[in-house]
Amino acid sequence: MIHEKNTLDPKTHSVTVELWDDFGHAQTVVHPTHTAVEDPAKPFPLGKVRIVPYDAGQKLENIRHMMRERELAFLAHCLESGHAQHPAVLAHPDHPENLGKAAAAASVDEKDCGCGPK
Repeated sequence: MIHEKNTLDPKTHSVTVELWDDFGHAQTVVHPTHTAVEDPAKPFPLGKVRIVPYDAGQKLENIRHMMRERELAFLAHCLESGHAQHPAVLAHPDHPENLGKAAAAASVDEKDCGCGPK
C-alpha cells in the first residue's frame, strides 16, 4: 500500500508530495501549483501571460504505480529468499497469510455491531 502526504508551500507556489510504502521506501515529489503560459505569437513581455493550474495527476499516478510494483516485487523477493519471518514481511497487508484476515475481520465487525442481518 502506498501512503501519501501533501504539503502546500504558499511562498514557492508548490506542493511537496511525500509517498512511502509499508517497507519504508520513500519518494518525494515537488510540483508547482500553477504555470504561466504565453501566446507563441506574442511572447512575453509583448503579449499577456495566462496562469493555468498545474495538473500533476498522471505523473503522480505513474510514480504511485512504480512504487507499488517495487513494493510487491520486494515482498516477493523477501518471501522467496528466506526472509519470510521478518516482522515487516509478516505484518505487510499483502502477505499471503494476511490477505484473508482483513475481509474476515470486516465481516465479524459487521455482525457484532448489531447493524447487520439478523
